[in-house]
Amino acid sequence: MQEVEVKILEIDPKKVQDKLYALGAEKIFDGEVSGFIYDFPDGKLNKKKQVLRLRKEGDRAMLAFKHKLSVENVKVSDEFEVEVDNFEITQKIIDSLGLIERKKISKHRVSFLLNNVRFEIDKFLGELEYVPAFLEIEAEDAEIIYQYAEMLGFSRADCKPWSGFDMMKCYGTE
Repeated sequence: MQEVEVKILEIDPKKVQDKLYALGAEKIFDGEVSGFIYDFPDGKLNKKKQVLRLRKEGDRAMLAFKHKLSVENVKVSDEFEVEVDNFEITQKIIDSLGLIERKKISKHRVSFLLNNVRFEIDKFLGELEYVPAFLEIEAEDAEIIYQYAEMLGFSRADCKPWSGFDMMKCYGTE
């Protein structure tokens, strides 16, 4: 499945939530998300613009493999994601395959859904807490993303085709 998304930096979470509610969006998640990024010791996945991520989202666990295809105006990736029953066992399987944990990222996330467009309001926790809150918009194509960004009061220029690592670089850490 293709993932098409942008990030909008330094948002006011309350204002964005209020606008999403006014548009009729449904809140589908509000809680802590912890993501663990894995790679081989030689960085093989990163060199190929690939990511293996194990994520805890509330009481759910998800395993995702992403391959970044483009970052021109929006970030486009092939993404394969599956819910796993047991986070700890999945972690052991990944470790047994010789992959190592490259990064752990925790954040508070509020997710909304409106007309098959997903909105994630994120605020990093822990060592990245100083990074301002940001919005991620995911839809089937760039024009839909821009349309909803504008409805929320943002311009195309506000829409960054960035990964989480790009965000960290922007704010001086990785």
